Amino acid sequence: MSNKIAVFVNGDNLYRFQRHAFWVDPKQLLEWISQNLGNIADAFYYMSHDPKNEKQQSFVRALPHLGYTPIARSLKFFEIEEDRGYKNGSEPDEPEFEYERANLNMEMACDLLTTDSHWDRAIFVFPSDDFVRPMQMIRARGKGVTVIAAQGFEHEIRSIAGSNYIDINDIKRYVERSDHRQDKKEFVRRD
Repeated sequence: MSNKIAVFVNGDNLYRFQRHAFWVDPKQLLEWISQNLGNIADAFYYMSHDPKNEKQQSFVRALPHLGYTPIARSLKFFEIEEDRGYKNGSEPDEPEFEYERANLNMEMACDLLTTDSHWDRAIFVFPSDDFVRPMQMIRARGKGVTVIAAQGFEHEIRSIAGSNYIDINDIKRYVERSDHRQDKKEFVRRD
């Protein structure tokens, strides 16, 4: 077990998992990591949010009290193109908007590479597949890499973690939010 660890949570991917599986208590997740993987030197939670959504704003404000440094970026909204039609039966003169999540991979990579002198192992929770290169760079620097995700999320990154891959379904009883218990099956992402 590494002495000092840093936790990097991709909140957008974790949220998508939670919508189809079970809700993870962020504080219990950190407690489980601390008890089983090492002493936490840093814990970052990356997420996109709608500044008008009070529930999301409350969650961002709560993250420091749960042990995380929140890195939150506003969602980007785009008007739906005319050739794509209109949603919800709106009139042609009423613009409709769709949103796209904010990409926080650059922020995560910067934090990963600028804080690596503080820790021995990086714990990635639901990292995106395009985060392979930064993970390889960390390993090349002699740092350990552990991934916590669910089947389907780890396609390219599982080979980097090797035996240091943890399926979140295996630790469900330790990290599930008790106020959101659901009768959902084990999550498998299908793209």
